[in-house]
Amino acid sequence: MDWFHLITALLLLNLACGKSNVGTNRIAGGHEATKGEFPWQVAVWLPGKMFCGGTLLSNTWVLTSAQCLDGHNASSVVVILGSIKLSGNPKEETAIPAKRIIIHPYYYFSNYSGDLALIELEKPVDFTTYITPLCLPPPTVTFTPGQLCYVAGWGQKKFNDSEGISDVLRGAEVRLITSELCQDYYNMKNDYNITGDVITNDTICARDIHGVHRICRGDGGGPLACPAGNSWYVVGVASFVVLCGEMGHPGVYTSVPYYMDWIQEYVSSAAGRIGSGMELNPLSLMSFVQSLCWMLIRDPWLVLSVSAATWLGS
Repeated sequence: MDWFHLITALLLLNLACGKSNVGTNRIAGGHEATKGEFPWQVAVWLPGKMFCGGTLLSNTWVLTSAQCLDGHNASSVVVILGSIKLSGNPKEETAIPAKRIIIHPYYYFSNYSGDLALIELEKPVDFTTYITPLCLPPPTVTFTPGQLCYVAGWGQKKFNDSEGISDVLRGAEVRLITSELCQDYYNMKNDYNITGDVITNDTICARDIHGVHRICRGDGGGPLACPAGNSWYVVGVASFVVLCGEMGHPGVYTSVPYYMDWIQEYVSSAAGRIGSGMELNPLSLMSFVQSLCWMLIRDPWLVLSVSAATWLGS
């Protein structure tokens, strides 16, 4: 491999999924998000009807929950990317209409089974410092109870909040808990008409450990993102919680690993994939230069690698 191809390979690796601009060790506690902190977070907007979260998986696909989109046409859905403030981030954000909506065929609202949906964007989105995809977890990466993860969204702070959804994207650190502990909790909530086993093989539970922010109305469809190595992975999709915003109430997420085959039927069908199901949008010259500058500034090791590759190839 000559130095040019090596440099190209390094650039492609740095443009891969699951890279937060604040790194994997600086996201902790509940707080208002900063620009580029959750570059994979999108807002799924049905004007006048519904607001949900979602996860950018590639330059053309978004993952969200089925209950957000069930009964709606693609023509009524707009995906907002690169935003942390709903009232406007004109320089960083972009809004793209949905081309197609795919609801998981086994979705049932009565028990939240198969609560997943995919949105195909009308046109590919250009990746920027503020818009990059989240990784799909490969089989070799597992996430077990006790793992620290992160949730984010524009949802209400508490149940029946008169203020409505938040204008600013907020995030909180959560910890994965066992299915048994989660089911025991919901078994105690008979006064909320919770019956039967709501925690099944296709769900994952997580509980806020700081008491600052929990998933609530408006957060549905957003990602449960967990770090492994130097990347972040989408492990779950926010589905439901009883008495959202109350201390100690675990949120229930649809398991992404459980439905990976279905997701990859669509997301992996396009060319240009990186890793587990990710694809890169062909870069224009300007986008290439911007991405190169961004990576060189944030990653000194890349500078050394490029220098070494150039020296070895000369």
